[in-house]
Amino acid sequence: MDVNRDPFGVVIASVRSRLRAGRLVLGEQLMITDLSRELGLSATPIREALSRLAGEGLIEDRRGVGHFAWRLDAIDLQGLYDLQMAYLRGAFLRPAHAWSVDELGVGEVADDAKHLTRTERIHERVIARSRNLWLTRSHRLLADRLAPARRVEPLVLSGLEIELDHLEALLPDATVEELQDAFGGYYGRRVRLATDIIAAMRGPGRGLGSI
Repeated sequence: MDVNRDPFGVVIASVRSRLRAGRLVLGEQLMITDLSRELGLSATPIREALSRLAGEGLIEDRRGVGHFAWRLDAIDLQGLYDLQMAYLRGAFLRPAHAWSVDELGVGEVADDAKHLTRTERIHERVIARSRNLWLTRSHRLLADRLAPARRVEPLVLSGLEIELDHLEALLPDATVEELQDAFGGYYGRRVRLATDIIAAMRGPGRGLGSI
């Protein structure tokens, strides 16, 4: 991206990438001076971009203090999982629009991002199927919030490929009840192991379990 042409976009993309990569999960402050030095930009587009991200709810704006990443603990993560399940239920209950299973393919992505990419593709297809603009926009924000947790799921959860295979196989023809049961089980075990997932996000080898 051309920094001189779109500095605002550069900041948005950079901060969003850092958040999705799990580099900011402890409530870190986003310092304008640091971002200015790292990105080679003036403070103005950085301030504007951070305000936009705060308006979206992706970061926190503490008036008079600065902008901060949201601190994520096990209770917060459980709440995000519950919210994702609520979005999915909303999509299940709307008139369905069919999609091709071929659209679920991951394609060319780095090995360490394949699980995240595949998981997000499945969720995107469910949400997009509802043709609901509000639900689609809300889900995209939630996907950014959940990305750090999804990245470390392979360190905590077993049988992930089988689990995703099952969800993909269900999508074309499953009933609402079958989808709710499948995704309910999917999120149930993540809620139960939220503490271990948070530990994996903050450093390897800290209280990890498998189920």
